[in-house]
Amino acid sequence: METINYPSIVTAIKEHKCDYCLMAIEKGTKYIKSVYKFEGTIYAWKSHSNCQNIAHKLGMFQDCEDGVTSDDFQETIHCQHDQICGDATGLSFADKLQFLLAYHGLTPITLS
Repeated sequence: METINYPSIVTAIKEHKCDYCLMAIEKGTKYIKSVYKFEGTIYAWKSHSNCQNIAHKLGMFQDCEDGVTSDDFQETIHCQHDQICGDATGLSFADKLQFLLAYHGLTPITLS
């Protein structure tokens, strides 16, 4: 993977989807945008700042040459939450993510 444009904080002029949690990045919200090239394809990666922050906090980028996918991110969130709270089978991914953000002192994501 090659970085074309390093991560920068931008303001959404329209609604986007976070490439980590797959939830909405609302219009007018600040988010992180990067541009990469992988196997000849150029793509933009957009994320909530706190999804990026929790990924770093939980060590998701260690030994990860090709980046963290949304599947990797969501699996780690589920596992980390369940390690802290026990098996919470009925709890949604969004609820687990919000809990972990607060648990690690990060601002929960505003969900519409």
